[in-house]
Amino acid sequence: MQLLVAFLFAGLANAQLDAQAPAILQGPVSHVVDVQRTVTFSCTAKAEDIKWIINGSRLESSAYDGAIDVRRIPRDVLFYSSVTFPVSEQYHSTRVRCQAVHQQSSVESPEAYLTITDTNGRDGERDNCSQGAGSDSWHILVLSAAMALYVALTTPLVIVLAVMYIVRQRKETSSKVAQKRQVEDAKNQTKGREEEEGDYIHMASISLHQH
Repeated sequence: MQLLVAFLFAGLANAQLDAQAPAILQGPVSHVVDVQRTVTFSCTAKAEDIKWIINGSRLESSAYDGAIDVRRIPRDVLFYSSVTFPVSEQYHSTRVRCQAVHQQSSVESPEAYLTITDTNGRDGERDNCSQGAGSDSWHILVLSAAMALYVALTTPLVIVLAVMYIVRQRKETSSKVAQKRQVEDAKNQTKGREEEEGDYIHMASISLHQH
């Protein structure tokens, strides 16, 4: 009988402890967002209070580098607003987890990750976020240098071709003018001969008529 009563008291004590023990019902999940976007982490727990732990530190005492502006709204929600991109990095990753607190007990959720990328800025693609910041700037510089080299190499060739074309046109024009002059000279000579022959025939007929 005493043993049965002891088991009953032990069961009630364990039930009370279980009722008082905090529990995470649904922890935060990881997010990957672009710069200037917003994201919300949610935590559902059986507890008196929920605390947020960021990069291993409580939210109230966490130090930030200015890359993220954190707002605390209802205790079960952590809201990241106006995410700005770090100047010295191409992406920013933050570890987030929630802590359920009930009286003197607490339990923590698994860590979730907030990864902030800059797909429209320096790295161009999220998959290439491991490249150094400003990679597009290098691409632009290389492209500009290539274009400048191309222009430097092709400009003299274009000038030479233009000069050769002009010289050729002038030669063709001079040749046409010379041919035209030759034709005109030939016509003039033929006309002169015809006039001389006409005069000669006219004079001869007159002479014959006088005789």
